[in-house]
Amino acid sequence: MKIMMVGGINDKKAEKLIGAIKKNIGSDTEVVNVNIFTQKPLEEEEKINPDVIVMLNKQSFSFKAPVVDGLGLIYPQMGEKKVYEELKKHL
Repeated sequence: MKIMMVGGINDKKAEKLIGAIKKNIGSDTEVVNVNIFTQKPLEEEEKINPDVIVMLNKQSFSFKAPVVDGLGLIYPQMGEKKVYEELKKHL
């Protein structure tokens, strides 16, 4: 499974979230972080061709791949477990 994580987080936070996703979804999961401030998410989707996209903010883009609300990964009180359950549906 290939996941494209889209948000405005720093590299250190991204690495932490990537580790958490791999731990909960599977270590063979490929996760690519796309920073909305330094990259163009729609162009990156074309290059990466992800199975699913995890949005870490409320911006909306017209992605082709299914989108999962990933705010729960940043704010666990919003439902971190729900994010992993949604991702598992796309395995």
